[in-house]
Amino acid sequence: MKYLSELTGGIVITGTNISKEIPILGLAQHSKKVLPGYIFFVSSEEAEKYIAEAIERGASLVCGENEYVGIPFLKVKNVRMAVAVMSRAFYNYPDKKLSIVGVVGTNGKTTVTKILGDIFSYCGCRTAVIGTLGVFIGSERYKTERTTPDSPEYFYYLSKAVENNVQYVFCEISAHAIYFEKLYGIRCDLCVFTNFSQDHLDFFKTMEEYKNVKTSYFSSKNIKCAVINSDDPVGREIINNNEVCSVSYGIYNPSDAFAVNIEYSVGTDFVANIFDDVMYIHSPLYGDYNVSNLLAALTVGKLLGLTRDELERATLALNEVEGRFNVINWRAKIIIDYAHTPDGLTRVLSCARNICARNLICLFGCGGDRDKSKRPIMGKIASELADIVIVTSDNPRSEDPAEIIEEIKSGVVKEVFSVVDRARAVRFALMKARQGDV
Repeated sequence: MKYLSELTGGIVITGTNISKEIPILGLAQHSKKVLPGYIFFVSSEEAEKYIAEAIERGASLVCGENEYVGIPFLKVKNVRMAVAVMSRAFYNYPDKKLSIVGVVGTNGKTTVTKILGDIFSYCGCRTAVIGTLGVFIGSERYKTERTTPDSPEYFYYLSKAVENNVQYVFCEISAHAIYFEKLYGIRCDLCVFTNFSQDHLDFFKTMEEYKNVKTSYFSSKNIKCAVINSDDPVGREIINNNEVCSVSYGIYNPSDAFAVNIEYSVGTDFVANIFDDVMYIHSPLYGDYNVSNLLAALTVGKLLGLTRDELERATLALNEVEGRFNVINWRAKIIIDYAHTPDGLTRVLSCARNICARNLICLFGCGGDRDKSKRPIMGKIASELADIVIVTSDNPRSEDPAEIIEEIKSGVVKEVFSVVDRARAVRFALMKARQGDV
């Protein structure tokens, strides 16, 4: 429990009808999460229709950018900033007791955070990982609704990390999290930039807007030191802008950390040079994009004090990342991957081709209520890089799955199969597969 006065330091309050000494028992941005004594944050006009439900569920007050008649309210200049500031204070500034490493980028965030969590855990450190796969604090796993949880949940998980004596938190930072200022007030010790490519144009409208949101996070206000992929053009922009202290990693461009002698067999072998410390790396992870992901993690590890021997042994012990180029050996090799962007699909199919003796079969779909412009692009990529393409449903949400499939097919350059029912599509793909296929 906190008093409201303990939570509002640094917030510009422009109106209120309540005492600042009322007790606060919790914080919520969604009306269904409200309990008696909570503050309900209204972050958009659309959310205002849920005020009545929040009050009915026992909210002590509503915080937003408007005044509300007949209910206790706190009017603030910037509600997004307010919810982060108040969440941070409610949970006793847990970020100050942790070393936080963020990962920003279109692709690779989940893999890099998972690798970092595994490496540091292997080396005896207590870790937490926050991202698409959920929140992992020690041996506990919590399901989350978003890549980066909303501020009340995010700071709650950081407080749980503190309770569990965690030293390092590795977190995915999505473009939406940056836009909505979910992590306002936190200054990461390190933040990785993996890459930039098309995604989320349903929300950001243009690639330039999406890029500007991503790159805006790389300032000394948010980050003490950045770890940047110099192979990515936007990564090089961040380095050249010089808004934050940075080090670089890469395969194809001059970098502070780089890889040579890359070989793919059962996993990946390469020589890593991390600030002139030479390491011999073997990992079960496959593909050049995973060499890049590993370089990011090795660079962070070195910056945070892990030794060459620790890093070599820890990468050897890595497991696959759930849903990221997971290989099942059957009559044909089966690869399961989360690829959901044009760049992600290109990388996965290119890597799969390298281990394919016969036909490369691609079964995929695109999610509903998301960036529609990438659908024909991904159709074109699949039809160019795979021998057999089967287009199916992938979480259509409120859209007609058949219409999504037609939009994907509008970009293909050859005949493809379409099977709306995903279970039937999987069976169809397995029926098509022969020895030597992927």
